[in-house]
Amino acid sequence: MAPTLYLSLFLLHFWGFSERSPHRGGLIDGGETPPMDDPVRPQLQRCCGQGTQVQNIQGQHRLHRHLQCCRNRSYTLAINDFANLTNEEFVLTRTGLKMGSRRNSSAFMHADVTEVPSSMDWRTVGAVTGVKDQGKCGCCWAFAAVAATESIKQLTTGNLVSLSEQELLDCDTSPYERVAGSCNPERPAPRAGKISGYEDVPANDEEALLKAVSKQPVSVSIDGSGSQFQFYKSGVFTGECATMTNHAVTIVGYGENSDGIKYWLVKNSWVTDWGEAGFGMIQRESGNVEGLCGIAKRPSYPLA
Repeated sequence: MAPTLYLSLFLLHFWGFSERSPHRGGLIDGGETPPMDDPVRPQLQRCCGQGTQVQNIQGQHRLHRHLQCCRNRSYTLAINDFANLTNEEFVLTRTGLKMGSRRNSSAFMHADVTEVPSSMDWRTVGAVTGVKDQGKCGCCWAFAAVAATESIKQLTTGNLVSLSEQELLDCDTSPYERVAGSCNPERPAPRAGKISGYEDVPANDEEALLKAVSKQPVSVSIDGSGSQFQFYKSGVFTGECATMTNHAVTIVGYGENSDGIKYWLVKNSWVTDWGEAGFGMIQRESGNVEGLCGIAKRPSYPLA
């Protein structure tokens, strides 16, 4: 089967369809994405008490936001680039994942892994590109799939190349434009990355997911709609979230903090002002069979 068709299947079967964008095969070297077109850079302010009201003014708009007390918790919240959005606006523009049906397949190449490192961070071995910005397009699925593909390419060839999410939207080889345009399949372009197939991690099985992440970054879906997650800044996120997934990220590692809380290290596509320079930690082994925020429901990874 052709590599481009494999990539299309990876996207169709795992990520399904975005509410706003079609998607088609191949991956092109696209470079880094430009910054947000309407950045809000309020002074960073951590929440400091129950019921604290945080206000931020942009133009004639006044934002009133209650941030829950983060004292004595494993994570912190802070005003970030999304503070000028209501939670409804945030969900509408920064999520948008609609899952396709899961294929029937028992193939899982990492099933026989018996030992895994106590921690893993694929960034430290040069297998993760910088955090990108999906903007308002709702194309998180493209960023999560591309991030996993960039990593497996580096792990097999030694070359880390930033691939084009835009080409998944409309087969355009240009840098990400936050909109799906028209496709010209006859336009020549050098192929910078390809995969031979993909596999799903067994659903709702964090032990299997751990085996997979110990070998390569893995694309996952999560619930990214909560206000706490919107303003997440640092630490291991253990806050409120659902398991009905609407956002896609890439797990690029795992570990355990000094308080003994295990976590997944995720690469997001919400610009570097969110989380720890665009990365975040989500609790692992939370007691929910689907994983906190549904992170164990639909993991998938590309094959070199």
